[in-house]
Amino acid sequence: MDGKLNGQVGAAYARNERDGFNDGEQSYFFYGDRTKFDANTTYSFMEDQDIIVGVDIENEAFRSDGDPDGQDIDINGYYAMYQGTFADVFTVSIGGRIDDHELFGSFETFRVTGAYALPTGTRLKGSYSTGFRAPSLFELFGICCGESLGNPDLEPEESDSWDIGLEQTLLNGDFRAEITYFNIKTDNEIIFQFFGNGPAPNYFNVGDPTRSNGVEVSFALQATETLDLGGAYTYNNARVIGGDRLPNRPKHTASAYVNWAFLNNRGNLNVSATHFSQSQETSFATSPPSFVQLSGDAIVRVAASYNITEQLQLSARIENLFDEQYQTELGYGTANISAYGGIRYSF
Repeated sequence: MDGKLNGQVGAAYARNERDGFNDGEQSYFFYGDRTKFDANTTYSFMEDQDIIVGVDIENEAFRSDGDPDGQDIDINGYYAMYQGTFADVFTVSIGGRIDDHELFGSFETFRVTGAYALPTGTRLKGSYSTGFRAPSLFELFGICCGESLGNPDLEPEESDSWDIGLEQTLLNGDFRAEITYFNIKTDNEIIFQFFGNGPAPNYFNVGDPTRSNGVEVSFALQATETLDLGGAYTYNNARVIGGDRLPNRPKHTASAYVNWAFLNNRGNLNVSATHFSQSQETSFATSPPSFVQLSGDAIVRVAASYNITEQLQLSARIENLFDEQYQTELGYGTANISAYGGIRYSF
């Protein structure tokens, strides 16, 4: 069989602006820009047997009132992956990546996955991978509230992770349930904290390795041709190994959704809810500062769309339907009930 070769290219640009004002006058600013180009090619040398090779080139830059000329760094990535399926029951992938970072040098990472399908509709799966994340320019050199915030002494994060899980389908595939155990160990994890290894608040590397492990459970049901629903729950025990829990990591997160297509699929209505609890944060209400736990009410979102024609679509959504007052980070407010609308035209 002759092989098939396919390729694609892409480009992306993002800009983040942080401005501070005092009595109507600008007191500080931090502008960040990220530009990325990527290209990859897939070679299918046999049915269900693919090799993917790619490259991405990224530039990250910033300017601030403390550094008007700014700085920028280049990050180049190179990767390759093999993925294949055998006898329609066993799927495997093996991939590797090299990140060449202008400030921190080269880092090699890899990922291996496997899955095996049983005749009972059960699918066993697992993976192992290593990871690398360099500090962002804001984490290194950020400005906030008129003062220097970034920590130029930060080191990159490096991680090892693995997971094992089971999927089960029933009712001719209309019902699917999944359970997965995950375990992630990170060295030099970067966190933001109000007190710690130096002048605070700031970003710091956690001195000891951290571990995030737990269980994810989810289900999805195609109840009718036009109605489907689902839900998920995650238990995450994130802490310094042998020490305290990590901040801003909810121990419990649950979500659910109902989706209804109507008028011959021209219209769609989606209602979803998310709840989190036991997220640990730092409180300055006591001296010395102490840890408190945040718990959020169920935050409900409603979204609807209607296709007037094949090209013209109207959409609307409401966030925080019941106007709950909650915090995901201590001292930082979240949006009240909010409504959005849109029109999309496709050529």
